[in-house]
Amino acid sequence: MFTRINAYLGLAITTFLKRKVHFFLSVLGILVGMITLTIVLTITEGNKIQIQKTMESMGTDLIWLQFPLGISLQDAYRLKAISEFESVAPLNSTICRYNSGKYVLIYGIDENYFKIKHYKLNSGRLLHHLDVVCQKQVAVVEGSYNEATVDLSNERFKIIGGVELKYANDDVHGSTIYIPITLVHSPVYKLFIKMKKKGDMLVKTKDVITRVKIMFPGVEFTASCAEALIKTTKQVNNLIMSLALMLTGLILLTGGVGIMNVLIISVKERTREIGLRKALGATSQDILLQFLIEGTLITFISGSVGLIVGLICAYTLSRFTISLPVAINSMMLFTSIFILLLVSVFFSFYPALKASKMSPAEALTGQY
Repeated sequence: MFTRINAYLGLAITTFLKRKVHFFLSVLGILVGMITLTIVLTITEGNKIQIQKTMESMGTDLIWLQFPLGISLQDAYRLKAISEFESVAPLNSTICRYNSGKYVLIYGIDENYFKIKHYKLNSGRLLHHLDVVCQKQVAVVEGSYNEATVDLSNERFKIIGGVELKYANDDVHGSTIYIPITLVHSPVYKLFIKMKKKGDMLVKTKDVITRVKIMFPGVEFTASCAEALIKTTKQVNNLIMSLALMLTGLILLTGGVGIMNVLIISVKERTREIGLRKALGATSQDILLQFLIEGTLITFISGSVGLIVGLICAYTLSRFTISLPVAINSMMLFTSIFILLLVSVFFSFYPALKASKMSPAEALTGQY
């Protein structure tokens, strides 16, 4: 059996080399479909993993509130009275001229911010409670720093520490500077809350919304958590994946029809060859197996090439586009290849069956 299959594989390769145009037309649809599917799968998977890591780095036990109109710092600290909250970190921001040059984003924070956001200290120290209470003109910068001081809108601040660049896109050192929140004279627009006990954060978020509404009646705000954003991201990714699979399915369907048409033409052109093989003792099963192997081999070659080209394209896009991560979902790719092989067998069966039913006499005289 294996000897016969090897012989048919060799015969199929020889046929492809003789009929290069037919072979190219056969593989084109499947090739494009597999490239498209691979690119979409790798980018979608990479995007999902990156967003999940980003959300988890924010803290799985964190809930953040956003106030479009802002609230006072005193009102923000009133939330500390809620026993279920381990700590509260208000955040406000402004833009200042940096060393009489470019403008930079200034975050006003207290001593809890870096702790609950899990920032790593690169050098120096973080803000202390006294820095905030006494309104000391000190600053913490992102990344590394060489200067001892920094001028922000004609005010000189002493640089006391540097923290890691938190996210992949923060590739500009010094893009954000952190100073005591009591020095930034603007309302608090964002508030981070760390819960004492972990649990279902979606349920806890709803509970926080209820408590904040009671504490600040009539104040407009939104609440969210990493779990909610991850859930939303998964839904969006699943939608993109479904649309991509539908599109790829249509392309593969078109490619399968193309393979079937090319094989039908091939059967007609090779009628005498089929008749001669049958006259020399080949059975209908042999002819059926021969053309099934040809159709499957066409699909396997085009699918494999499409997979490799798709991975190269995805990683090339990722290299030249910072915000486009890629990752391989092996299970999805293996499933795609399996479906591809099923498509090849399905669309190759009719031409193969037609070839196997030829009678030697009709085939040799070209009357089939």
